[in-house]
Amino acid sequence: MKKRLVFFAFFLGISPLLFGQNYPMLKSTIVDLNGNTKEGYVEYQDWLISPEHIYYGESIDGQKKSGNVGEINSFDITAEGLHRKFIALRNIYISYIGANDDLNSVVASTTYEFGHEFETEHINMFAEVVFESEGLQLIQLIDKYEKSRLFLSVDGVINELKSYRYMTYSDVAASSKYEVRNTEYKKTLEKVLGADFFSQKTQLDYAVRPIAALLRKYSKEKGQAINEDLHKAKLKFSGLFGVGLGRLSFEEQNLEFGDKSYTDRALLASASVGARLNIPGDFYNKSIDFYLSFQPQIERLSYRLQYNQYFGGNSLVKPKFVFGFENNLKLYGGLGVSWKRQLALEAFYMPKAGYDIFQKVSLFQTNLVYTIGNNN
Repeated sequence: MKKRLVFFAFFLGISPLLFGQNYPMLKSTIVDLNGNTKEGYVEYQDWLISPEHIYYGESIDGQKKSGNVGEINSFDITAEGLHRKFIALRNIYISYIGANDDLNSVVASTTYEFGHEFETEHINMFAEVVFESEGLQLIQLIDKYEKSRLFLSVDGVINELKSYRYMTYSDVAASSKYEVRNTEYKKTLEKVLGADFFSQKTQLDYAVRPIAALLRKYSKEKGQAINEDLHKAKLKFSGLFGVGLGRLSFEEQNLEFGDKSYTDRALLASASVGARLNIPGDFYNKSIDFYLSFQPQIERLSYRLQYNQYFGGNSLVKPKFVFGFENNLKLYGGLGVSWKRQLALEAFYMPKAGYDIFQKVSLFQTNLVYTIGNNN
């Protein structure tokens, strides 16, 4: 068991060195500080955190340059089924609650005003335009904690739509806690859109989809042209088919000789079918699988729910880490390698495949999995 854990940790550690990162160059229109437009290509990294700089060039295979918000006003990314637009946010101050941005941090205080502590950061980053109409832009920044922060641009003037919450004490001695919510974003939207169209008392979640839907409705009522070309990657589903070979290890206590035990092993073949949910962002390098597996030798049908984390950006060959559980919460973890996320070889270890007072059963399984459908 310890040897397997050491191997898994070693494999994950050297994966970036073995497989590296491979990012495609996609068509782009780049606008500089003077408003000049230039056609070219941008290295598309499908950013999990909003970038401070980008790499771009005049051709796919040409020399790359690095550009930041001090040189570029905006750029877009265009590919099949994809059109994303990014603009520069300059000299923006954003705040976090607590040193670790713990939105539910508990700070001992007897008063509301001193029930929280802010950490302020000055940023210069590119953020994505997720909705755009005449004079209006909804902008999404993904901060260093991979949390979404929204900004509203009105005729080029950008303000953050602020929302945060925290726990505080109404009575320190009695440890009486309550949650404080700041929904300042609703006040901003009411001011911009008008109280006759939107009231801050209206239920509106702090998320891209509901706020973008509100701005779309407003723009349509005002007769403002809407940019319908913006498209992000979406959730994708694909089918799965796999075959596997597992080694069951039986550790049984010998009742005749007391605490002495012996180990027996058996090989079991299996076949699986399932479905995969491909999660957008970072080139769909996160996915969740559901399998139905059948072991004909023992006529056993089981199910598995598995999380996959791939490494290597947009590389053709990607290592992966898997974690999941089988029937009755039998946990397992393992490693694998895939080709285009289409064909994968994976191995996992389940320390408690079965257990009773006399017998402990573990499973080491190797699977070959083929993905049916588009998952990239």
